[in-house]
Amino acid sequence: MDVNAWRSLFLINELNELGSYRLISSNLTFFIYALVMEGLGVRYWTNEDPTLSLVKTNSDENWVIFFFVSTLVMYTIAGVQYGGRYLLKRWFPLKTEEFTDLCSISNISVMLFDDSFGGYYIHGRSPFGGTEISSEMLRRSLKMEARGKGQIRGLSPEDPDLQTYQIYIPRDLFRQYRVNYVQELNSAVTEATQKT
Repeated sequence: MDVNAWRSLFLINELNELGSYRLISSNLTFFIYALVMEGLGVRYWTNEDPTLSLVKTNSDENWVIFFFVSTLVMYTIAGVQYGGRYLLKRWFPLKTEEFTDLCSISNISVMLFDDSFGGYYIHGRSPFGGTEISSEMLRRSLKMEARGKGQIRGLSPEDPDLQTYQIYIPRDLFRQYRVNYVQELNSAVTEATQKT
């Protein structure tokens, strides 16, 4: 069965928006960094005076220590943001998890390659068997799934909720995939240009 074009376009648009999604806000990180380094005076820990003073002293700054303190402050700020985001994901799901759910609801699996022979696979199996259904049927099906009466979304019954996989494929299989993909893409473009 062919996939509805609007479903595919919507999924591709969401994937495109996901490309700019970040767990760590650079603006917030730089603001807190400036606040800690200049506002609280942590910058003065980088003086050659070993007293860890929070006010300016007569000793010179050591740029090696400054680099170490700056890096420590930046990594601490980023780590707190990263950890906090994962603590809050129960109430505010990550965008990547929402995209995986969207793949499942739209019944479309996705393969993303970020390396020559490796990447990710999102198994988009609809828990109610199809996607060309009314919104009322979708609502009922999602309620059934919430009660545990729907089909599993994952590939195996041992871990029914696992839908994302990191994949590595052999060189020959990747070459064959590229050849088939390029052939299919060229035939689709040829067919589309002949219609116009």
